[in-house]
Amino acid sequence: MPGFGIGTPIYLVIQAFIARFVYREASTQNRRSPLVLAGSIFILSIVAVFIVGSILPVLLVEAVAIIMYLAVTSRNKPPTTQ
Repeated sequence: MPGFGIGTPIYLVIQAFIARFVYREASTQNRRSPLVLAGSIFILSIVAVFIVGSILPVLLVEAVAIIMYLAVTSRNKPPTTQ
């Protein structure tokens, strides 16, 4: 079980930014419930920390997932005409 210290509020702020990113992306893709999706990501990330026992692996997995998502979406965008 992870300990609660000075890093806990910092971790929660980072998770809030990630949840906001998920909400924004879900909204732009016209998903049904972007707020539910963002809230689920926030709660599941906190649960994952308790399961794994460390913050760093959870943050690394989230960072890799976001980078892969951004790489795929940038590749699939239609070219802009100038």
